[in-house]
Parts: sequence; structure tokens; C-alpha cells
Amino acid sequence: LKTFYNKLGPMVNPSKPQNQLVGVYNLQVLDLYKKVYTASDTNYTIVHALDGYDEVSLTGDIAYISNKKEGKLAPADFGFAPLKPAELFGGNTVKEAAQIFLNVLERKATPAQEKAVLANAALGVKTVYPEKNLQESLEIATDSVKSGKAFEKFQKLIALQ
Repeated sequence: LKTFYNKLGPMVNPSKPQNQLVGVYNLQVLDLYKKVYTASDTNYTIVHALDGYDEVSLTGDIAYISNKKEGKLAPADFGFAPLKPAELFGGNTVKEAAQIFLNVLERKATPAQEKAVLANAALGVKTVYPEKNLQESLEIATDSVKSGKAFEKFQKLIALQ
């Protein structure tokens, strides 16, 4: 049951967010999520890195499906060169992965880690504002991280807990 919930977690979120960027680990799950989200009133983007990541890794192309369109994107579409998987190592523990996330928000991450987070955030922005192009969405995401706004919002979210 836990494995099933982990796969469907975003779809059964009790807060029912109206905008969701969701990463999936294979193309079959991408198609399954597409069927479910198409029947919902959620504004969504579902991503799968074709080399196996469940996010925009920038290590290669991604497939994506949104309620507006679907297609493929390459690292160059975000304005980045491809990254090596070793540059994105997320740690051996949840605590280590959480620290990498904080490092990005605090501007202490490696350039590769920051680029991967910015690419994902850009797709999140584009999900909320589909009229914006990818470069505009990336600029908004970059400004949010580099100005410290993203870290401030994260701290507010933590304070609500």
C-alpha cells in the first residue's frame, strides 16, 4: 500500500493544490498520470527524464505533458549544457538531500545543483503561468532563488507547520 501511495501521492494530496508539477520515474506512469490528470480540474505538468530521473535532471531530454501541451525538452531549451549524473548526487540519506535543497535556497549549492533546481522551478512557474515562455519562467525562478525570495517563502511554510 505504501508503494502504491508513493506513486499516487500527488494525486491524493488532501490540500488539493490547483497547480502541480509532478515527476514520474517512467513513461508508463507518465501515461497513467496523464489519464488521471486529464479528468481533473488541476493545472498540471508531468515530467520524466528519458534517462530515468523523475524530474528535470538536465542530464538529457525530458518528456512532459501538461494540460496545455506535451513534448520533449532538452537542457539547451533551458539555456544549459547537459549535466553529468555525478554532478547531481543527492546524498545517501534524506537529511543529506534536504541539506542540498537548503544549500540551493541559501545560494551555497554547486552550479549543477542550482541549475537542476532552477529548471524544475521554471517548469513549475510555467505550469502556473502557461502564457509565459520557458525563458521567462526561468528568469522568474532564477530571480526567486537569487534574491532570497524562495528561501523566505520556504521559511514561512516551515513556520506554518
